[in-house]
Amino acid sequence: MPNFKAKFHLSSRAWFSIFLTAFLFSAIVFTQVATLNSRDNRSKAASCTVSASFNVTNPTSIDPTWSGWDGHYYTYVFKTGLTRDQANSTYEGWQGHNTLGSGTTTITATGLAGGSVGYSGEVFLHGTTNFIKWANVSFATQACPPPPPPPPTITLSGSTFCSGGNAYVRLTWNNVSGQVNYNIFKDGNPITSGPTPWTSSPEVSGQTHSWRVQGSVDSNTVSLTTASGCATPPPPPPPVAVNPPPPPPPVNPPPPPISVNPPPPPPPPVAVKPPPPPPPGSCILVFCSPAPPPPPAPLIKKPVQPAGPKVTPPGVAASQNAGPDDVTLNFAPNPYLQGGMQITVTIEGTSLSQKIVLEASGGTFVLKTSGLTKNAIYKLKAFSKNSLIVTSTFSFTNASSANIASFVTGDFTSDNSINVTDLAKLVPGGMGSQDSLYDINYDGVVNSIDYSLLLINLGKNG
Repeated sequence: MPNFKAKFHLSSRAWFSIFLTAFLFSAIVFTQVATLNSRDNRSKAASCTVSASFNVTNPTSIDPTWSGWDGHYYTYVFKTGLTRDQANSTYEGWQGHNTLGSGTTTITATGLAGGSVGYSGEVFLHGTTNFIKWANVSFATQACPPPPPPPPTITLSGSTFCSGGNAYVRLTWNNVSGQVNYNIFKDGNPITSGPTPWTSSPEVSGQTHSWRVQGSVDSNTVSLTTASGCATPPPPPPPVAVNPPPPPPPVNPPPPPISVNPPPPPPPPVAVKPPPPPPPGSCILVFCSPAPPPPPAPLIKKPVQPAGPKVTPPGVAASQNAGPDDVTLNFAPNPYLQGGMQITVTIEGTSLSQKIVLEASGGTFVLKTSGLTKNAIYKLKAFSKNSLIVTSTFSFTNASSANIASFVTGDFTSDNSINVTDLAKLVPGGMGSQDSLYDINYDGVVNSIDYSLLLINLGKNG
């Protein structure tokens, strides 16, 4: 009969061997994982390095000058829980070789892990042949200092809107602690400063510009396209009167029936033509026809030449050089001008006001100033009696300059806008009065050329 019992015992030993092998393998893996986790946690605890100091007294019973010893003390500091030999082999907290003199000496250990980590130490008297341990020390390190606060940030947002026929830009941002006014940049150029929220002067509709603000730090940059269709359109022209067609000619009535032996009609009266009038200036007998009055003299264009300092044209040397307190004004050409246009230049926040004569070619002008603050941002305004206001922002330095764009004329009401009100003043009143206010090309006469220029500039704002 087969021996089933022997086969059973052999299978039991095999299963026992497999179970024992699996158990030992699991224990080894668990031990390795625990060791790795312990080292990982220990490295995470050392989030900063600090220094620690302690005192060790050199005993007076030992002569540092004794020839059998070199008379120096050395200290070794390592983490609590490690031995000196372990610390030496793994470099965990190993200091060593801090020389002591006579009397009480302070030992400073550096590069220790912060955060109340425990350390132990041993002090040795170093001889020529061996070490004699003298003292044990123990202490805990200080907590790590808190991390520095994050730097401040400025988040900028913007929008555009219409008001009173003009387009505007509104910027909003968060305040940085301790800051009230912020420098405002348009297309990378500083234009003014102010608090949040900030609203611009009237902008040209339908144009895209980049904006940012600057405090203790720069904000992000936003790109905005100003609102379109803000200007009020002019009223439609009056309807043209159409003359009615003439009435049709009357239809001739049928002739009357012919009567028998009608009486002859009377002869028609002979029409006597009156003599023609005498030509103008001739006389018949004693009667003389008066001569017609002479036609009015035509209007002769006389370009306006106002008095005052003039802008130096391009390519012509300036009569004077700019000083450290002067601002050089660069005027763009104004090709529509036929004569000299007197403009006024002011600087916002000051009492400066300068009259200047500008011609079509543009050019430069040295503006004398006083009392301006170096490295400050100023806004300059330029305008004539019938133009929109041109603004320019500049930073006042030892070589300051400001660019003045071309002037847009046709503002007869001084509201910094050219609209239907100005058109109603020009026609017919301005043309009839020939007032120089309505001469927007400065050729000395108000005529259809000024009317055409006004139609081109209609709807524009300063």
